[in-house]
Amino acid sequence: MPRCGDHGHTTKQGGPCGFIIRESDTSCPHHAADLSRARAFQSRGGLISNMKELPDWIDTGDFETTGDLKRTLAAIAREVASNAKADLKRAQVLIQTCTAASTVLNTEAVKDLNETIMRAEGHGPALVILEGLKQGRTRALPGVVERKAKQVNE
Repeated sequence: MPRCGDHGHTTKQGGPCGFIIRESDTSCPHHAADLSRARAFQSRGGLISNMKELPDWIDTGDFETTGDLKRTLAAIAREVASNAKADLKRAQVLIQTCTAASTVLNTEAVKDLNETIMRAEGHGPALVILEGLKQGRTRALPGVVERKAKQVNE
C-alpha cells in the first residue's frame, strides 16, 4: 500500500507521513498542494462525526421511578451494542444523568425511611408487635384457648 511518505512528505516530527493513499495520488489530503482538498477532507470528517446520534426511540422519560432508569439504560445499552455509529459521548452523558437521577431517587427513599423511623421513636414494642401481626407471626399464649374468628355473611 502506498503511503504519503513514499513521495517525500514528512510529519511534524520529521518522520515519513504514514497516511495510506491511492496508487494515483502523490500525497494525503494534509500534504496536498491544493488546500481545498484538505478542507474538504476535514469537513467530511466533521460531517461524519455529526452523523453520530442516538435514536429518538431511546425514551429518557421523566426519571420518576427506578423502572424509568432501567428502561433508559437498557435502551442505551442495546443501541450502543448494535449500532457502530452510535454517539458514545451522548450515551455517556445519558448514563451519567441516569446515575444522578438514581442518586436523587435513593436520597428520597432514605428520607422517607428516616421519617418512618422518627415517627416510630418511642413506640418500639408496639411497632414490633404490629409488624409481627402484619407478617402473620403470631402464636397462641400459653393457657389461652384458641378461638376461631367469626365470619360475617353478607
